[in-house]
Amino acid sequence: MLLNSMEIADRALNTGEKMEARDFDLKVYSETTRLMKKYDIKFDKHTLINLDDDLADRLYQAGKEFYLSMGTYTMETKRVIKVTEIELNEILRNLPDQIVIGTGKDTKVMRHRNVEDPALPTIQGGVIGGKATEEMLVPLYQSIAQEPFVDSFYFDPPHVIENRPVMFGAPSELYAARVSVLKIREAIQKAGRPGLHLLGGCGSAVADICTCYDGGIRTTDGICAHTTSELKTDFDALNKIMHTIQYGCMRQVWWAPVIGAFAGGAEGSAIAAVGGLFHAVVVGQAHLGSAYLDLQVTPYYNAGATDRMSLWILTAAGQAIARNTKAVLQGTVTTSAGPGTKLMLYEIAASVIAQTVSGYHIFGVRIHKPTKDNHGTGLESRWMGEITRAAVKLSRQDAEEIVQKIYTLYEAYIGKAPEGFSFAELYNVQTVQPRPHYLDLYDEVKAELAELGLAFD
Repeated sequence: MLLNSMEIADRALNTGEKMEARDFDLKVYSETTRLMKKYDIKFDKHTLINLDDDLADRLYQAGKEFYLSMGTYTMETKRVIKVTEIELNEILRNLPDQIVIGTGKDTKVMRHRNVEDPALPTIQGGVIGGKATEEMLVPLYQSIAQEPFVDSFYFDPPHVIENRPVMFGAPSELYAARVSVLKIREAIQKAGRPGLHLLGGCGSAVADICTCYDGGIRTTDGICAHTTSELKTDFDALNKIMHTIQYGCMRQVWWAPVIGAFAGGAEGSAIAAVGGLFHAVVVGQAHLGSAYLDLQVTPYYNAGATDRMSLWILTAAGQAIARNTKAVLQGTVTTSAGPGTKLMLYEIAASVIAQTVSGYHIFGVRIHKPTKDNHGTGLESRWMGEITRAAVKLSRQDAEEIVQKIYTLYEAYIGKAPEGFSFAELYNVQTVQPRPHYLDLYDEVKAELAELGLAFD
């Protein structure tokens, strides 16, 4: 019998084992340490993209054993949501291998992708954490929606509304959320794509819930439910998931192992990355057919997720999941450099190529440390789409050779990359078109990567 959302809630609230958070965190470390030895998980420091199928399969088994041992920690109640292997296998058997997003002519299908899959991944664009302001919401997101390669996009409300700071869970957040979703709907209408799938990313559940109505987040749109690293949930995430099930909209459930924290280094974080999938399918009720599952990695050190260790973890974990489940898996592109720089375009290219050949759909771009308001544009989403169209032609070995070359172009700047520019510095806000100097830089990088062997359409 499949676990339902009320049974998950009961284990989170009433019947799950009680445990202090620190004890749970220490168990994460002891379990990943044990399992990396048991399954012989070793980080290959010489490759950026995992090329070892047997390692991917061992990593899958390690991640599954990790989750069955750990469960999901509920922070408010200090209870652990545990499942049996039989319960987990039943959910995995019932995962859909595709979901439908958007409506009308803007409908898209997100299918399970295999390793080296020739089918294009979907592009979910956005300026993730990029601090979009109230005044720039419409042109900024119009710049993303108007890109033909974009299949959907993420947005979050501004941190200041009508010159007043927005506070988590307060009336100001609800007001900001409601105002934002109206502006986002205006942006997609202006772009001529009224049915485009939207993913809302408010902080609190109550703010996300207040955006869910026919004039805001429709049932063909979604909201995202977070996971606190490692394997922790809270009432906001659980409430978001419960609401999406009852309202009937989509949900993105994401998790982000922290490299160098309780899971340990590359090997332990890779195990936690795969283990997070099982958290997402259980707590996120993915078998109901309305969830896509997003893996991010977060280096504890000062970097985006385009360094050597991050790319290896993303590719090894993605391949483990793609080879052994039907999950509709998405990966986040996180860069050190900001928009309007060659370095950001290099980083995006490396991450997107690596993830495309490893079974992911693509979500981004997220800057590791956004320093400006409106810190992104639609051109980065266009770039992700262009890169995927070249990457689906590649084997992992070919992708590895190209990404190694790209990596040399930005490796020295990881952790000290330029912050880049704001939307208004890179786009004409009135016409919502890239400024000539940004287009010139874009074309220059495209030509460089073509010289390295990437065959653009």
